[in-house]
Amino acid sequence: MDYDTTRLAQLGRRHQKLRDDLDALRPDLAEEIRAAHAAGMAQVDIVKATGYTRDQVRQICLPPDQRRTRARTATPGQRTG
Repeated sequence: MDYDTTRLAQLGRRHQKLRDDLDALRPDLAEEIRAAHAAGMAQVDIVKATGYTRDQVRQICLPPDQRRTRARTATPGQRTG
């Protein structure tokens, strides 16, 4: 193989760090979304401010027992059912 994987490895590490940072940010962002909603901010304005979809904001604003949970998905090539 005549390819230097250094740059690819750097980008892979950066990608994983960004994913980890995003995972760490989600609880704080959800808490702030709930606070904005409780203060009377319209969901459409929360969508504009966060970049989340309307459904994501709606789910976050619901009481915990009414929120959808992520369904377990099959890995590529795996059959479900």
